[in-house]
Amino acid sequence: MADKYPEETSDYRAPLLLGTENYNWWKGRMEVYLSREPLALRVVQKGPFEFKDKEGKVKVIDDLTEAELLKYSFNGKARNSLMNGLCPSECDKVSSCKSAKEIWDTLELYHEGSKSLKKVKLSKLMNEFGNFKLRDGETIRESQARFQTNLNALKQLGKHIPQEEINIKILSVVPFIYEPKVTALESSSTINTMAQFVVFAELEQFESKI
Repeated sequence: MADKYPEETSDYRAPLLLGTENYNWWKGRMEVYLSREPLALRVVQKGPFEFKDKEGKVKVIDDLTEAELLKYSFNGKARNSLMNGLCPSECDKVSSCKSAKEIWDTLELYHEGSKSLKKVKLSKLMNEFGNFKLRDGETIRESQARFQTNLNALKQLGKHIPQEEINIKILSVVPFIYEPKVTALESSSTINTMAQFVVFAELEQFESKI
């Protein structure tokens, strides 16, 4: 993805959303981009800061203290970051949105669908995870790319799969010729917490020998 969108990987430029085809990539990258300013990410996730007076009424901007005004400004900063990360057709979808959270939620609804549609997508992705197998003639690295794409999509929909379950799945789908390596990994005291990238690296190393 970085090769496809090289200009969007700068530390100072927001990642660019081109459409549904790169939405999952954009969402993850944008969260990282916004996290440089924790309060900007906070207003995207929870909405603008609101401050109330002693009577419980929401203050107008002219009545905010300097500290409150600083927090209030993060909605504008987050909106600016999000809008800078949208191509013209995506900007049109959110041009009337007044808050960063509204922009984020609108794009999420448009590209991920409603809660019922998310359930359908989640069911399909979990099916893919359960039925994952190495294809004929596929290398370990190629299978890793497909497997990680599936995990990333699940994560974007809020599904967390325990590391132990992930590793067991990986070791269960390699050909029988990998059995010595699989046995060694299964016997490792760290297999339940080992990152899947490490598991794949171990299998790839064994692949190069055989």
